[in-house]
Amino acid sequence: MERKKAVEAIDKVLKNKKIMQTMVDQLFAIIDTDKSGGLDPKELEEFLVASAIQMEMGDPPSKASIKALFNKLDINGDKVLSKEELGTFVKEMLEEQKKMYLKCR
Repeated sequence: MERKKAVEAIDKVLKNKKIMQTMVDQLFAIIDTDKSGGLDPKELEEFLVASAIQMEMGDPPSKASIKALFNKLDINGDKVLSKEELGTFVKEMLEEQKKMYLKCR
């Protein structure tokens, strides 16, 4: 039953552009600590490391894995993540999470 609720919640976010945009806006504001309007590699690293520690996920991600992720997300290659690039990533992560929940039936 919990998986079904999780899938429904993910679907609600994915199908509602306003909810998705609000979520991306809030996440972007948290990560963009210098309020420059773009995310640099250091901001992404600080966020991911702090998140891993706070969620007690074991070892935080390595610098190399964070760099690889940043480069993947930086679609236009300008070395700064835009809100749109972060939004694409968030959408992909939600879709993957939904697939995981559906496989665990």
